[in-house]
Amino acid sequence: MRFEATSTSSYFSRARQSRRGPEASKSLVILLGTYYFLGMATSLRLVPIDPVEANRLRARATVFDVADSFPGYPCRQCLQDAAVGDVLALVSYDPFTLDSPYHSASPIYLHKEDCGLPDTSAIPGQQLRRQLSVRAFDEHEMMLAGEVVNGIELEETAARLLAQDDVAFLHVHNASRGCWALRIELPGDI
Repeated sequence: MRFEATSTSSYFSRARQSRRGPEASKSLVILLGTYYFLGMATSLRLVPIDPVEANRLRARATVFDVADSFPGYPCRQCLQDAAVGDVLALVSYDPFTLDSPYHSASPIYLHKEDCGLPDTSAIPGQQLRRQLSVRAFDEHEMMLAGEVVNGIELEETAARLLAQDDVAFLHVHNASRGCWALRIELPGDI
């Protein structure tokens, strides 16, 4: 199943031009269009948990759940909802790297076995079908903004927030349970 949309916006590229120069602004042009059954194509950089960190957390895990429904058990490494019968580790993960007041751990699921790298060229269905909390942070990991959106609005919301001069990255969480989902950056950001 595939749907095409023809809407585009130059707002995002104009907003970024002053901050990153004309070359960076070209990479932010968002086609709010190409929807796929399993995800939505994106030009944003989606950053799941690092596989090395995921394996470290798996090795220490003491709580394991068997997925008994779909969707319902979102793995934060492969960015896919587990299939019914999959075994997942429930672990505590802190996505922050600096000593910020927002520095905090969040419960996340990981497949019990390493599930590899996700396809980050599209916003996964895992995010599209959920209500999300999108939180914008500066380079010092201080929160600048936060919004609760339906998953289908994630790309538009992320692009708008990242177009703000002081925003360095976003953290996305499930709105209902607060579990960390992924980090979003502009292409080329480190």
